[in-house]
Amino acid sequence: MAHPVGEEEVVGVTVLNLAGVTQASVQCTSSSTVRALKVAVAENGGPPVIMQTLTCEDGRLKDDETVHSLGWKGDVTVYMLIEKELNLEKNIEALEPKGDRYFSRSPQGGAHVDLPEAELSTLCELCCKIFLSEPPLLEVPSPVVVLGALSGNLLQLREIFAMCGPLSKTRYICLGHYADRGECGIETLSLLLHYKCKCPESLIMLRGKHECASISRIYGLYDECRRRYNVKLWKSFVRVFNTMPWACVVQSRILCVHSGISLSLPRSFHCSFSRPPRGTSSGDDGDGAQRQAQRLVGRRGSRWELVRTRSGGRLLAGEPVGDGGEERHSGPGL
Repeated sequence: MAHPVGEEEVVGVTVLNLAGVTQASVQCTSSSTVRALKVAVAENGGPPVIMQTLTCEDGRLKDDETVHSLGWKGDVTVYMLIEKELNLEKNIEALEPKGDRYFSRSPQGGAHVDLPEAELSTLCELCCKIFLSEPPLLEVPSPVVVLGALSGNLLQLREIFAMCGPLSKTRYICLGHYADRGECGIETLSLLLHYKCKCPESLIMLRGKHECASISRIYGLYDECRRRYNVKLWKSFVRVFNTMPWACVVQSRILCVHSGISLSLPRSFHCSFSRPPRGTSSGDDGDGAQRQAQRLVGRRGSRWELVRTRSGGRLLAGEPVGDGGEERHSGPGL
């Protein structure tokens, strides 16, 4: 039955799979969204949010629909479909470094974990959907832990998580350069993408210089994929790179990017970050930072450019060039 709570009422929602097994029983208010229901299912041991499709008698439910808009009263039953099967927990357990297993540099010594190619392809498809649901410029609350280039160093990633805490308790921002040059590039990138599927709000993965076809083709990821799998897997990773956000702002004060700030960045650019979030009104539509970033598209003075498939423009993400033509290496960081 529905129970009033102030001006809202609580509706009991039971989520079943196609076999009729209860996945979760959740108490929702009239303002609760379908996405919040999916999150509750995931927290109760169900599949990640990106893998869930909820349906009821009226058809497939959209993430932004609310209990009130759906007209739910009393106790409601919905069904959950899983369109893409991915053994997240099993794969994460296999990929996470244990003991000294990843100290060996030889594949014969057990340095690599070869997940099935079908699993990695499904992982890439799911991560593309997650990244496309995020804006190119993210706003992230503090506290956060910011990671620089990992370069395929899986042991370093393990030490960071051991020192700073698991994703369930700590939010991380990764500044790019996940795979190239390292011995375990595929494992490092795959583990991060599995974490992104499991905890999308707790792991922010930004696109860096190496997250594009031309750079990863030269510096190791392409050769590693061709040697251990095939070129098709490398292309799947590149599709994921093409959907990644390129920057984020922490607590409306700290700009996080991969390569530093280009000299062609206008001085007024920082003012955009103090404006209200998107969807609010205060003299403009609250989308100033996004529009200002897109105005930089196509500007010259950078060593290289990235093509963003979502915006259709080029993003300056190279090192700034000085007056004498020299390249100033700021390195990955804030």
